[in-house]
Amino acid sequence: MAALFSVIGLFSAGLGAIGFTEAQLPKAPPDTFTAVKIQVGLDGTTPEGFVMKSSGGNEPYTRALNDNGVVIASVDGGRQDAKGSGTDYLAWKPRNINSGGFVDQVLKIHKDEYHNQQATSIEVNAGGDDSICIAFVTTKWAGGESYGWLGDAAKACGKQWGYSRVHVGVGDDQQDYQPNCAWIDGNKGANPGGLTIYMPKFQTKDPKYKAKFDPALCKLPIMDFFPNSNFKGAKNYVGTHHLPRGLNERALITSRNPQQSARELCEHPNSAGPDFISLHEGLFCDMATRELKPLCSPTVVENCFALDSQSRVIGKRENVRRAEEYGQVQEW
Repeated sequence: MAALFSVIGLFSAGLGAIGFTEAQLPKAPPDTFTAVKIQVGLDGTTPEGFVMKSSGGNEPYTRALNDNGVVIASVDGGRQDAKGSGTDYLAWKPRNINSGGFVDQVLKIHKDEYHNQQATSIEVNAGGDDSICIAFVTTKWAGGESYGWLGDAAKACGKQWGYSRVHVGVGDDQQDYQPNCAWIDGNKGANPGGLTIYMPKFQTKDPKYKAKFDPALCKLPIMDFFPNSNFKGAKNYVGTHHLPRGLNERALITSRNPQQSARELCEHPNSAGPDFISLHEGLFCDMATRELKPLCSPTVVENCFALDSQSRVIGKRENVRRAEEYGQVQEW
């Protein structure tokens, strides 16, 4: 399928334009409305039935702003309970986005005078205390224009990120591309409460576009990761902070994808997720200690991580905990 437009890969070394197709766009909005698609990262289930729960969570509260910074439209990510008002978190029932899933949101115009205005900035707020990891955001304006943004921005801007395992399109090298994802959470913890994106800044008509990272891209008026969600339900909620759920579970991931680096994951200060093995690199990353170890081989027999012929964990060597501690093992 041919790309309809290209999103600039400002946040990946050597990356240029990523082609987005019709499948990555939200459904066409009604006249005068703006539509937004939010895609979250993919977890998975192993043949043994182990389930990873990390990337899916509460549907965001999303707002659209015009070029004057005026909020012209919004949509919540839940429903009001009959027992209370929408400002009372205990009476609010957020909807969820499943792992690997997406939501198409149609934003409601706040005033008649805002009809058909261009929603140049999209603000995505956590809709509750169940964090999500956003792989990409796309929008379609009332006039039919389409724009996109990649979750790679979180890593470049010093925020918590993970591997999305979501297929977006093809890069300028015609290779299939899977972006990183950006964590947001409504619990006022380590994760941002949301982000604002000036969508036209991330668009290009040049399929051979190349760019270098500019720190100014992480700041307003282009983009902003802010600490607290603007959704009152999430902001007013006082409870136990949920780290991305991948951090709360004793889990291990093995991956054959060369784009997914155990070294990069371990060494980056804001990466988040379970312990990770890159079979391409032959490395294991302990995410709790940020320690890298080689996989065991006939020539590497000490202080290594051992795998059997099916690449399933059977144990680590001396002075390191055993693999049976892992309650979940997932193969990508």
